[in-house]
Amino acid sequence: MTDAVNGVSVRRILDRHGPLTGAVALVLLKRTLWGLSEAHLLGLAHGDLRPAKIVVSAAGHSALTGFAVAALTQGDAAFRAPEVWRGGLPSPAADVYAAMCVFLPCLTGQPPSQAKEPFSLMSWHLTAPVSVAVVPEPLRSLLRSGLVKGPERRPGTAELVAEVERTAVAAFGPAWESAGVSELAAVASRLIAEAPRTVPSPAGPSPGGSGSSRPATPATPASQCPARPVVPQHSRRTPAASRRRPPTVAAVALAVVVVAVVVAVLTLVTAVLVRLLAAGSGDPPDLRRPGPAVSADPIQSGPRPGPH
Repeated sequence: MTDAVNGVSVRRILDRHGPLTGAVALVLLKRTLWGLSEAHLLGLAHGDLRPAKIVVSAAGHSALTGFAVAALTQGDAAFRAPEVWRGGLPSPAADVYAAMCVFLPCLTGQPPSQAKEPFSLMSWHLTAPVSVAVVPEPLRSLLRSGLVKGPERRPGTAELVAEVERTAVAAFGPAWESAGVSELAAVASRLIAEAPRTVPSPAGPSPGGSGSSRPATPATPASQCPARPVVPQHSRRTPAASRRRPPTVAAVALAVVVVAVVVAVLTLVTAVLVRLLAAGSGDPPDLRRPGPAVSADPIQSGPRPGPH
């Protein structure tokens, strides 16, 4: 993670300016390795190093951006280390490989490999020998050491920084770094100046038509501005109407089955009731028809004795 940098990316520099001189490319490589070394000491790996992630200010100083994404990406395929292609996680050794892959187009203006398809890129990173014929002779050994296929044989950032210093002094003299920074600053400043900027539109004419611009309205102090209520994230709920979902096929089928079962049960109950009513609909005795009087007195119900 870095602070905001007002500058231009190395990707834009290569697109607009073309390849850089050896001294400028070595300045970028050294500063990139420095930044990676600081991150590696904290246990961080960049994981997605590429020209678009290196930003150069107008003073010629570079900064790395895009940290803290190593767990989310395997990096750009053109700069991906062989061990990451094999399924390994981003690591300091993979960052070194990516830094050297960035260094190569800084010198040539071309990507490390001309392959476009992912399978061809994987094959190039895994097996193809590094072609350094287009690179100046003093820098070839540096490239070969940083682009070794095996991560265990790849030098660390501190070792590579020392090798960059030795190579640059031997190739360009003791003042190589200051000269490279000055040249890089000139290129970056020109591209930063060319970048489009948003300019506030001038005030329109006054209502009287005099052509003079209206005076600017004084800004309201922050203390007088009404505070906007802060709505907690959990309270921002979607209205109930918008949360309704159309019924699915399974729900419709279940509803049809339930209705059919209810209708069948009602039909069965109705049939049973009809049969019970039909069975009890005979000709019962009419309780209202008068019958023979039956005395409740057992004595009076027998034959009466005759006269003696």
